[in-house]
This record gives sequence, structure tokens and C-alpha cells, in this order.
Amino acid sequence: MNKTKSNMLYTPKLKIPLGEIIVTSNGSHALKIKKPNKSDYEEITVDSLMSLIYSSKNEGNTYRGSDF
Repeated sequence: MNKTKSNMLYTPKLKIPLGEIIVTSNGSHALKIKKPNKSDYEEITVDSLMSLIYSSKNEGNTYRGSDF
């Protein structure tokens, strides 16, 4: 049975699942991400995610489209 979650976040074009949108106990929004083939989850707040993206860009660690 294919069960879909309404609070899953997908990429716009290929609909690749990114994670589950949650609200943490302190009221901030976060993305709950599951490690593939494991039962490990990590929750990252939107603020933390934006900070990671910004700091990675400033350190020159940007994705160029052919890195993967």
C-alpha cells in the first residue's frame, strides 16, 4: 500500500522527498530527515538550515550541478 504523508516536502520538478515538515516543541518549524536504510532521524530547524546554506556558500562549498 502506498501511503503518502501530507506534511512531506518534495522537490518541485522530480518530486524527490526531502523530509517531513514538523513543528518542534518550542514552536519553530523544522525538517525531519530520515537516514536512508536506517531508523535514524534528524530534525533541523529552518533557521539552522538557512544558516548552513549561507555558511556553506561563503566557504566556497557550493553545489555546481555536477558534484553528485
